[in-house]
Amino acid sequence: ALGVLLGHGWYSGYIGMYGYQRYGKDPRILLQLNVDYEDGSSQSVVSGPSWKASFGPLLATDFHMGETYDARLEMPGWEDRGYDDSAWSKADIFYDYKGRIVSGLCPPIRSVKKLAPVSMTVMESGSRIVDMGQNMVGYLRIQMRGKTGTTIILRHGEALDAQGRLYTENLRLSRQIDTYVLKGSPDGEIYEAHFTLHGFRYAEISSDDDGDLELTDITGIVVHSDLAQTGFMDTSIPLLNQLLQNIEWTQRGNFVSVPTDCPQRDERLGWSGDAQVFFRTASYLMDTAPFFSKWLT
Repeated sequence: ALGVLLGHGWYSGYIGMYGYQRYGKDPRILLQLNVDYEDGSSQSVVSGPSWKASFGPLLATDFHMGETYDARLEMPGWEDRGYDDSAWSKADIFYDYKGRIVSGLCPPIRSVKKLAPVSMTVMESGSRIVDMGQNMVGYLRIQMRGKTGTTIILRHGEALDAQGRLYTENLRLSRQIDTYVLKGSPDGEIYEAHFTLHGFRYAEISSDDDGDLELTDITGIVVHSDLAQTGFMDTSIPLLNQLLQNIEWTQRGNFVSVPTDCPQRDERLGWSGDAQVFFRTASYLMDTAPFFSKWLT
């Protein structure tokens, strides 16, 4: 069985400060799976008019804005053989792709590191402020238990205001908000974002039923283009070591498919202005050749 989950990205979502759907309106896929059998024969499985489609629990998703996921709408087994898709519709067929397709030159974006929160503060409103101890780019993986229909809201930011509340004014048009609706599993539920990333150190976790929401685990998932680290440096000077760490975390946060200028607000574009200052340093730390080749192509 072959199943695909589609979501908005740079192609059909918000991009930079320039609004929505700059390149296209609908997420779509062009797929060819080549299978080589032990007897020497081969077969290609391709996307086409026989494919079927359906909406699911992922109600909204955007690279800048975040996503909304309603676990009550999950369809267990949808990606497995034998699933009954008789209620699904035929997939929409679009015009032929007019662009030039090139092979993947760069390792994909992957989860490369996990962070544990260094503290969690319960606010007067009942919401929780989680401090990851480090500006990071990625998302939270939260494990929780609660009633069916309980809505969890995750807001992300880089700083707190003078009252200790999440500061988000510097995000401008980006929302960086993920919303999850519980299905009420007695064994607990795990949520992590599918098609969005956030630049943050702090996250606010709130619920419309804070009293009965049980958070059993919170993990920060750091993601970026999975480039091999080639340079390491450690000195006897703590301040210099911290500077080196700052440089490395900057590279992690801004090497996400293309060299971005910042990972939190409504920019996140492949700016050459910021990147050209950093190219030489970046090449000391990671194998950047496939990353830059992909971007320039």
